[in-house]
Amino acid sequence: MKHPSFFRSLLILVGILPLLFSCKKAPYISLSTETIEVPVQGGTMGFSFSTNTEWVISLSESWCRYDASASGEEVSVVLTCGANTGYEPRECQITIKAAEIEKKIKVVQAQTDAINIDKKDKYDASPDGETLVVKLSHNIDCQISISVPWIEKVSTKAYETESVSFAIDHNYTDADRQGEIRFASQDNALTKVITVYQKKKIWPVESATLDFHELNMKVNDSKQLTATILPENATDKTISWDSSNPSIVEVSSSGKIIAKRIGKATITAKAGGITDECICSVTDYNVAAKDLSSGKTANCYIVPQKGVYKFKAVKGNSQETIRSIDHVFVVWRTCNTITAPSHDEVIIDPIYKDNYIVFSTGDEYVPGNALIAAADKDNKILWSWHLWVTDADIEGLRQTYANNAGVMMDRNLGALSAIPSDPLTIGLFYQWGRKDPFMSFASLTETIEMASDYSWPNPIEVYNKNSSLVEYSVQNPTTYIKSTTGLRDWQAVYEGYVDPKLWQKNKTIYDPCPPGWRVPDGGPEGLWAKAGIPTDGNLGYLGMIIDKKYSGKDAWYPAADCRLANGSLNSHVGSWGRYWSCTRYYSDNPYLMENTDKWVFVFEFFSDETRIEGHTSQPSLSHSVRCCKE
Repeated sequence: MKHPSFFRSLLILVGILPLLFSCKKAPYISLSTETIEVPVQGGTMGFSFSTNTEWVISLSESWCRYDASASGEEVSVVLTCGANTGYEPRECQITIKAAEIEKKIKVVQAQTDAINIDKKDKYDASPDGETLVVKLSHNIDCQISISVPWIEKVSTKAYETESVSFAIDHNYTDADRQGEIRFASQDNALTKVITVYQKKKIWPVESATLDFHELNMKVNDSKQLTATILPENATDKTISWDSSNPSIVEVSSSGKIIAKRIGKATITAKAGGITDECICSVTDYNVAAKDLSSGKTANCYIVPQKGVYKFKAVKGNSQETIRSIDHVFVVWRTCNTITAPSHDEVIIDPIYKDNYIVFSTGDEYVPGNALIAAADKDNKILWSWHLWVTDADIEGLRQTYANNAGVMMDRNLGALSAIPSDPLTIGLFYQWGRKDPFMSFASLTETIEMASDYSWPNPIEVYNKNSSLVEYSVQNPTTYIKSTTGLRDWQAVYEGYVDPKLWQKNKTIYDPCPPGWRVPDGGPEGLWAKAGIPTDGNLGYLGMIIDKKYSGKDAWYPAADCRLANGSLNSHVGSWGRYWSCTRYYSDNPYLMENTDKWVFVFEFFSDETRIEGHTSQPSLSHSVRCCKE
């Protein structure tokens, strides 16, 4: 049983508790300041407040931020403010809330003092004078001063923002001039300056007239052009000269023109924005061209050094003149590599003159190969010629094969080297009986086609029954005539007429070799067989070297591979070589029967096997040619 005193104590405690709660202290906020002034450059300021309950601080602007720390009822606040780059003062309100109580502190930051104008610090005024209007904005007192008498302020000041006009007099003096308009605060701490530049009065050019408006020139001709400028008192009579194509006609700063190459160019004289033109046509060479056909004519000519050359416009090794020639042009160029030459390399600027085709190697001698064609007014090709640009002494490097078999070139037709394993020894490819070459390989180790500056047409298959396709091949020298079935002869896809004598021992107009050379004989009575070259000869690295006891000097034959009957490059370059002869297997039969596969004798080597006497190849393929002396 509990003691009575326990119950008395409990009753006293129950009575006192309400009194204790009724005496709890009310919430409050006490501020150290109600306004904070912040300098224009911003910075860190501090203030404090006290409160006996939980509190929250909020800022009305993002350019202020705070950091607060509390110790008992005291709270210290560090306020960080950014710089005011504007031209107006600004405010931020700090709100401190505790329970239901709110107190506010106003943060005030001064503006940036400024004088602004809407013009750059340099102004070019008209020589005839004008009114310069300047939009002026400022938030402090601004004074305007002018350094020269020919500029005068003509407006009155407006409130805050004003448009100030300045009258600028005309400049009829003999010199350009300048002056300053200065906008400054009273203490000159802030300034804006416009420097006004005024040129003297310009009397414009009204006409510029050349003494020639058309000129016919030859390569290396020169001519002085003169321009008459009016009026006589034009301020600037300076003449600038320009050529639409300096590679054809070059013009100096004084108006002297020099014809550089065949073609047309427009020379323009310009003075004060007025122009006049002279059209220059360079149509001929003024130097004697070396005649490549002076001894014999052919479908291929060797160009041994830099210069201007010509050859007779006749069919192959004949004297048959090609009629109806309207113009001549370069069909394609190649340097026998993976990089195509530019249009200014190998050969340039062919012209037709007095039954000759004249051309140049350009300013630099670039070895390679090219094709020139003659066409009529309808652009139909009448004939074409291969230019072999090489400085090799082809005649001096010839090789005499054993047993009086014949005299051969030391390299393939179109090759730019005779060094074993050099890909430049490959030369060009020919379909049997055609006079015009096709691109071959640029490598002896990869199936990479040599590049040219020409977009070659797709191979085609032409069906004929009663006529040969020779005329078509002449008119389309870059079209590969394919034959993938049947006869596999580009002249006759299936049964049909073919000319078996396009290439012969007695050189024909379709033979692709240079003057004095021809496609060699083949087969059992051919040159390679007569020379006694072993039929089991070894294939060296990327080609075959015929021992000098058979060829007079060691003769390098690259394993050049071929183009297939469909016109595509084969995939055995570096391991297989085939060289055309002029000897057809059925030399006396103009009509070929379907599925007959023995067409033309070739000199062939593959891996460790050399085939000389009996192997043939289909005329629709394209192989290398190694020319022999006629």
